[in-house]
Amino acid sequence: MAAPMIIPQPAEMLLGEGVFRIGPNTVILADDAGDIANHPAAYLAAFLQKGTGFSLPVNPKAIVSRGNVIRLTSEGADATLGDEGYELILERGSAVIRAPKPAGLFYGVQTLRQLLPAETERGGPAARSDWPVPCLKIRDYPRFRWRGMLLDVSRHFFAMDVLKQTMDLMSLQKLNVFHLHLSDDQGWRVEIERYPELTRVASSGSYSDPNSGGGYLSKADVRELVAYAAERHIRIVPEIEMPGHAGAATKAYPEFSGGASTFNPGKEETYVFLEGILTEVMEMFPSPYIHFGGDEVNRSGWENLPEVKERMQAEGLSNTHQLEGYFAKRIAAFIRSKGRTPMGWDEIEAAGVGAGAVIHWWRPDGTDLRDRALRSGRGVVLSPTTRCYFDYRQSRSEKGFGDQVLALDTVYAWEPVEGLSPDEAAHVLGVQANVWTEVIPKPERLQYMMFPRLCALAEVAWTPPARKDSAQFHKRLDAMLERLRNLGINFRDPHQDPGQPK
Repeated sequence: MAAPMIIPQPAEMLLGEGVFRIGPNTVILADDAGDIANHPAAYLAAFLQKGTGFSLPVNPKAIVSRGNVIRLTSEGADATLGDEGYELILERGSAVIRAPKPAGLFYGVQTLRQLLPAETERGGPAARSDWPVPCLKIRDYPRFRWRGMLLDVSRHFFAMDVLKQTMDLMSLQKLNVFHLHLSDDQGWRVEIERYPELTRVASSGSYSDPNSGGGYLSKADVRELVAYAAERHIRIVPEIEMPGHAGAATKAYPEFSGGASTFNPGKEETYVFLEGILTEVMEMFPSPYIHFGGDEVNRSGWENLPEVKERMQAEGLSNTHQLEGYFAKRIAAFIRSKGRTPMGWDEIEAAGVGAGAVIHWWRPDGTDLRDRALRSGRGVVLSPTTRCYFDYRQSRSEKGFGDQVLALDTVYAWEPVEGLSPDEAAHVLGVQANVWTEVIPKPERLQYMMFPRLCALAEVAWTPPARKDSAQFHKRLDAMLERLRNLGINFRDPHQDPGQPK
């Protein structure tokens, strides 16, 4: 059989001889299954039923009497693989996925999935008597623990089916953080019961059409999304943007406006308002990280507000930049008081947010801020525009946000810790693609801007640098794109320059 075409490339792989055959008599064995309905074995059985037509039993017991066995187990697992590592051993008569934790078992399942033909993604009745996969041994684990993607649902709202499909596509490539940008100037996208005007007034409209219906996630929607994500070992990180990019919120509650699409940092009532919002957000989202934005604050409206002048005098602040820092420190302290870790864009480092906050670095000309945070021991997530902004066009001939071009090979060539000392690199939590949606109004366009660049980012995030190879990646990418084609996903064909996409 041909060499396995897996993205991201596993850390270690040794090819064997022969094949393991998945057929109607195969049994899936889940050792120490716990809640079998939410076990990776159940996920595998559901995929195989859809993709091969075989309804395979999931047996939580260690003894079976029929057929060959796919065994998912933590027994004898190597603890050094960590929470997300796994071993996959395929022999002629058996398949074993072994991992210390359920996340590792799940990622082993995703690798096994990619060993099957792409047509299994399409589903339908059984087309073969059995499905062969190559015998091999894989020992695999991620390079970074934060392997993320941001989706901006404020500029254009995307409904539940799109969000779920996006997480399905992320999990195929072993991405584990879904960062939802829930508020901005164009729309407020999550229900807050104590402030109902946020969704009644501020959830309509979009970047391209302020009179459109818009939309938002109800609390029931969030519960459903969080559960769906957990089954795929994805953490949803919510972002409520403040004190800037607050146009939608201040449209609904103008009494908290500081002008120029900001919240008023002088009013005590503003902090009560924002703490109430964050409290409900933390009740909905179990993520240990709560993102409060903090970027691109236009402070011009603050200068002439009497309550701002009073606040600055009371706190001994000499300018509005220091007031921005006061705001960031206060919001971060509130988030910490609730047992969560505050997170914000690199402007909060410039504002002096202090210890205990994770910095999300996005401005490539601001390496001093990145390095300062790393040297101080703060965790940093890397999302530089030059490698991670997937709203940028993929070639000169197509539409994107602004004039920047971010090509597939530019994403793949990125070495995130280049130039950092070992001590600094140790505080890099990971990497994240950001999909801002000013020019992405529809799901088909979203898919096109994600793929194939998200495949490249996934390999940057997971695979050891020594295992990366651009020419070999492109061969594996062709197989992944055939898989996406069978899933009905719209993507940019890297062998063509189609001009304007759908």
